[in-house]
Amino acid sequence: MSYAIIETGGKQIRVEPGRYYDIELLPVDEQSTHTIDKVLLIHDEDDISIGQPFIEGATVEGTVIQHRRGKKVIVYKMRPKKKTRKKRGHRQEITRFMIDSINYNGKTLTATTATSGAEVVEDSSDEEE
Repeated sequence: MSYAIIETGGKQIRVEPGRYYDIELLPVDEQSTHTIDKVLLIHDEDDISIGQPFIEGATVEGTVIQHRRGKKVIVYKMRPKKKTRKKRGHRQEITRFMIDSINYNGKTLTATTATSGAEVVEDSSDEEE
């Protein structure tokens, strides 16, 4: 299992190829690709690469699935004995981001699926007949 730790929106996120994550709003259109070059760590099999602060030449590529709004956060301020109350709500703008691949030193780490292995087995059985 390979993964990377990236920085986006002032936060550090552990990402794996083939999964989607909700991150801070990205200024790109939906269904378009985006590359993140702020990669802090890459773990591939038994090899771990750590940047200081970022790894040179490492990128994480992904597709923007959709732009959304997060859960509502209620901010309630009250001053006791003063009859002062303020109730405010906030919903953060977020982007649902699907990780396609992790690239490092010309090597591309992508998600492997069990269905692709089954297709190869079916293709080889068709050739034998």
